[in-house]
Amino acid sequence: MGIFGWGSKPSRDPDEIARVQAAMVARLVTDYHASRVIRIAPSEDDPKDAHKLDFLVIADTQDPFEVRRDGVLAMLREVDKTQPVDVLVLTPKEVEHRVKKGDYLLSEMMRYGETLYPAAEE
Repeated sequence: MGIFGWGSKPSRDPDEIARVQAAMVARLVTDYHASRVIRIAPSEDDPKDAHKLDFLVIADTQDPFEVRRDGVLAMLREVDKTQPVDVLVLTPKEVEHRVKKGDYLLSEMMRYGETLYPAAEE
């Protein structure tokens, strides 16, 4: 945060964050054809990041890792330039391979993240 709060980000209204999140997920599904979107929860130890949106995006693509990440970030910034956002974009095969190899971090993201798409059945 910095001395005297310098460098801290102003908090955003939770309703506004929810609206931006919904618009970003819609864009990921419609324009990027994501098969799954998971919001990775911010650390409980760092409440100043509660307004940040971190997504795990699973999509069938042939693009190299860096290209897909940069493309998705650019797409999401078109939705809202001021919203702090980060993404991890993986293909279904990459997810399967990494989980089989015991990728703890990815397993935790999938286990404890909030699945935004597809919506949970009621």
